[in-house]
Amino acid sequence: MKTNQLLSELDLSFPLKRDTQVLIACGYFDVSTGIDDFAVESMKSGLRLGDELQSTYSLTRRPAYTIIVNDLGMDCSQDV
Repeated sequence: MKTNQLLSELDLSFPLKRDTQVLIACGYFDVSTGIDDFAVESMKSGLRLGDELQSTYSLTRRPAYTIIVNDLGMDCSQDV
């Protein structure tokens, strides 16, 4: 998906202003299967989205990023 298309489809319940803090969760992967193409592409998309938000809205702070790791099964396992 193109970044500008993604921006136009954001469902914001608040106005995006220069001092808005943005957290972008991207790079999702499952520990059992490792980092795959989806994880890499979603990370790239998240970084592009952050750059676009920064330039479009002249944010006073850079967006923060987080990588989502699906390790729930490991955390709940008795083997851990």
